[in-house]
Amino acid sequence: MGIYWVPIIVGNQAYDKEDNMDKRIVDGLVGVVFSPGYGLGISHPDYPQLNFDPKLVDFVVIGLIGDALAYIEETYPNVYIDNRTQLEVKFLPVGTKFRIDDYDGHEYIVTENDLTLTA
Repeated sequence: MGIYWVPIIVGNQAYDKEDNMDKRIVDGLVGVVFSPGYGLGISHPDYPQLNFDPKLVDFVVIGLIGDALAYIEETYPNVYIDNRTQLEVKFLPVGTKFRIDDYDGHEYIVTENDLTLTA
């Protein structure tokens, strides 16, 4: 495994006991990484923690996308990425219910606030 120098963004790295994941939390907002470009998304059922990984969030926030992709390849071996993979971080309030949907690999975040239909 490679050695990475990751500048820490202002905020805390917190361990969420409820879902057993480390998360980057800044001013009450949790960083969530997703891939908005077309192709293959990065979300993977074997690695739900990938979307919250504090190191990955930091890489993307400060613009080190190449380092972020290398980190994904080493840390999450079953996730397919290539040089066209786009990464983005969206900060959501702690406790927000959401899912990451995709269309043709284009990932997007849907929160419960985005839902408009009621049965």
